[in-house]
Amino acid sequence: AAAVLCVAPPPQGRGRCLAGELPKGYVKLAGEIAKTVKSTIELEAGGASVAEIRKSGEPVQGMYRDLLSRHGGNAQVTSDPSYSTLIDAMRELGSYYRDNGVQSKLSQSVTDSVLGKLEAVQTQLERDQHS
Repeated sequence: AAAVLCVAPPPQGRGRCLAGELPKGYVKLAGEIAKTVKSTIELEAGGASVAEIRKSGEPVQGMYRDLLSRHGGNAQVTSDPSYSTLIDAMRELGSYYRDNGVQSKLSQSVTDSVLGKLEAVQTQLERDQHS
């Protein structure tokens, strides 16, 4: 949920509450990560070649680093469910590949779990945009 920032009333006016929006850069970057990882997992599930899968997923590592460095210290971002869910999905993928090797095909349970989390991230980002 978007944070709410209440502004004290000016001497001759009324106070107002403004919906604290997530930074546009975060929304765009998190959405792009979720979309790219989701499409890469779907490629793998559809039987794409290792080269196709790698090409599709290659940009994610840099985008994820950018996300952590640019927005990981922003309390408004880190308290948003989209952030914690995206981090959880990325950790789950990292853990799977650490345990099974980077060229391993994802298990169905990990595929389902990560895709569910990525869909939740996309839904939350859309909600935050319209709140």
